[in-house]
Amino acid sequence: MRHILITGGTGLVGRELAALYADNGEQVTILTRTNRSSDHKHITYLNWQEDDWESAMPNKIDIVINLAGASLSERWTKEHKEAMLQSRIETTERLYAYFQTRDYQPDILFNASAIGLLPTFQVCGIR
Repeated sequence: MRHILITGGTGLVGRELAALYADNGEQVTILTRTNRSSDHKHITYLNWQEDDWESAMPNKIDIVINLAGASLSERWTKEHKEAMLQSRIETTERLYAYFQTRDYQPDILFNASAIGLLPTFQVCGIR
């Protein structure tokens, strides 16, 4: 059994993906910003806003799926566009920092964002 770590696992795509893996017998940990519980025996929620959240992480994670970020369903004001961009960057940086402290790396990192290419190019200085 593999262990799957999902950020953004409470969103539209993340919920379905977590259920798909869990229903196939994979263990799924969903990093979230709130305290939650699951009735599914293969799904665990972990609030990574809490102090010392790292100590509750599984010993080995095989796959990381990073879907987290500020909601796309709000009005895309200049401020919210910045929040969407920064939330995705900060989540990726937190995951990177976490795995730098481990004695292993996950086999797969899948990092996805639905906000498209333009903000990504802007981060890289491409216009």
